[in-house]
Amino acid sequence: MPADERDRLYEVAPGDFTRERNALAARLAEAGRDDAAREVRSLRRPSAAVFALNQAARARPDAVRELLALGSKGGRSPKEAQARERELLAELVAAAERALVAAGLGTNAQVLRRIESSLRAAPFASPDERRLVAEGRLARELELPGIEDVLARTAPRAPPRARDAGRASRAKKRDEERRAKLEREAARAAKEAEALMERARRAGEAARVAREKAAELERRRGA
Repeated sequence: MPADERDRLYEVAPGDFTRERNALAARLAEAGRDDAAREVRSLRRPSAAVFALNQAARARPDAVRELLALGSKGGRSPKEAQARERELLAELVAAAERALVAAGLGTNAQVLRRIESSLRAAPFASPDERRLVAEGRLARELELPGIEDVLARTAPRAPPRARDAGRASRAKKRDEERRAKLEREAARAAKEAEALMERARRAGEAARVAREKAAELERRRGA
């Protein structure tokens, strides 16, 4: 299957992705290209954050390549690398935000944080994932590796049993981190819901007072 056929799917807004993906798969099947059709059908619909990140990567390829290269430090001091990372992240997040607006998706702080989080994780991702980021064909959001993963990449290769224990430990740590993240998000959502309920209560109280004043004025006019 020509790469551009599949690439175009990653330019489609998430709401239209499934329809366009299935239409392409149907065309491929009709042309007798069953393997390509199955490959297309297996593609996951990207989230709004991933869609925007892909568009930013396509719009700012040089910035993405430089960001990915920061993972190898590129001869910069840590302070210089951090400063340049902030500049690149700001540029790419801004491009992603423009892509969201252009697609009619709107923006909010949570989506922009997820875009930035994936961009921060990109230099530490697997070679395949880094390639997908650079090509604007990422299918899922990325997460920063835990300290155990970083150490595992640089440590001498351990015996099989030690590697199995290390994998189990890292998996447990990742699970704990995910649970902690979910708990933080749940607490934040509960706090936001409480604030919304309080605003709704105040709005209801204001409306009640307004109705009472209107009724009082009506009674006075009638008197």
